[in-house]
Amino acid sequence: MNNLKQRSIEIILENQAPSGAFVASPTFDTYNYCWFRDGAYIAYAADLMGKFDQTRKFHVWCADVIERYRDVAEAVILKLANGEPTTEHDFLPTRFSLDGVSVEDDWTNFQLDGYGTWLWGLSEYIKMSKDESLIDEIKPAIQLIAKYLIASWRTPCYDCWEEHLDFIHPYTIASLRIGIEAMKPFLPALKEKIDETTIEMDKFLTTEAIKDNQIIKMIPTKDHPTKKSLGVDASLIGIFEPYHLFDADSQITKTTIARIEKEILRENGGVYRYLEDTYYGGGEWLLLTCWLGWFYAKNGQKDKALQLKKFVESKADKNNQLPEQVFEHKLAPDYYEQWLDMWGENAKPLLWSHAMYIILDEVLK
Repeated sequence: MNNLKQRSIEIILENQAPSGAFVASPTFDTYNYCWFRDGAYIAYAADLMGKFDQTRKFHVWCADVIERYRDVAEAVILKLANGEPTTEHDFLPTRFSLDGVSVEDDWTNFQLDGYGTWLWGLSEYIKMSKDESLIDEIKPAIQLIAKYLIASWRTPCYDCWEEHLDFIHPYTIASLRIGIEAMKPFLPALKEKIDETTIEMDKFLTTEAIKDNQIIKMIPTKDHPTKKSLGVDASLIGIFEPYHLFDADSQITKTTIARIEKEILRENGGVYRYLEDTYYGGGEWLLLTCWLGWFYAKNGQKDKALQLKKFVESKADKNNQLPEQVFEHKLAPDYYEQWLDMWGENAKPLLWSHAMYIILDEVLK
């Protein structure tokens, strides 16, 4: 095992709280929390390394958090069923303390994708560990989240970068679709409703999320028909890998990946989130670089995957820690100092970066 991979799993396990939560970054105050989205990918990487006892603790933590906020989920499900108006504050939060409590602040908390990603990650844990007893142990929470996602999937929310509240996001829809589909074998009472919803989601993506044979960054709503929605975003990689909503040889996949390569993959470098990114000046994200490499590795482009893996390895510090971003080639350099003044140095280590590196290394075997 190479040194960076060994250090990556050590960093992940060292930064799992006694509660089971994975902290996003232990040294960056703004990320001293657990997100279901990051945590699910971190747990998946740990699963690939056979750390099932630790990942089981994470999934139990997620279920405990859901039970803590059961009243919130049930109330908004009822509101949606009755056609009542909702606000972002009616929905489940996305960022939690390591003890599983949502912090009352102005964080952009209404994000649906993390809950779908968790269900996908849970199904991957079951496949690899063969521990179906966990399903019985936390089934009430699983069932509640499945109902919550079925009820709310058409609701505009923040994307996975915690932006654009008033739009619907293809990556979000994909994560919810895969999540509820993955739980269908364990929720027979919801099978019919899951089937119905996934068909609706597929139709929605096909009719609303595709323009000129490619998937767009975000879907305009009646109130926000902006042309910006037609851009490309690195999160779209997830629709193809690991969610496989389109075949790798489909024209939609080829066109979308080609635009990602043209616009947000830097030559001999890494992957940006999207062209207009100004967060910390818009650096190259290592986890996204690994994510594109993951797609390449699973779809017959090993040389490209290896090139991205080497780029990520070159950005590890002397302690084999990976940051969130690297900044030699910023998209919006004028914004860098304001983020530095506000939040300090960018997150390092970022557990999600280390998780995606492990995943990329594993799929290249």
